[in-house]
Amino acid sequence: MLLVQIRIKIYLNLDELYKINEELVTNEKEDEDEDDDEEEEGELGSSNFYDAAHESLEKAEEQATVDLENAEIENLLDE
Repeated sequence: MLLVQIRIKIYLNLDELYKINEELVTNEKEDEDEDDDEEEEGELGSSNFYDAAHESLEKAEEQATVDLENAEIENLLDE
């Protein structure tokens, strides 16, 4: 039962990270629309932003996997 609760918490946290990332991407797109005068510079910044956002999500997924594995190990040790 504890393992199920931990899994749910991890997946909810990961879902929250995806929502935050989506909001950041949306905000970045809106900022690009406002900066028509600096279109080329905005595209370069956007590329860097997307790379950073993607890397951040990958790290979050890796951490969620590690947390889940640790929870499973703890559950096995408790049994």
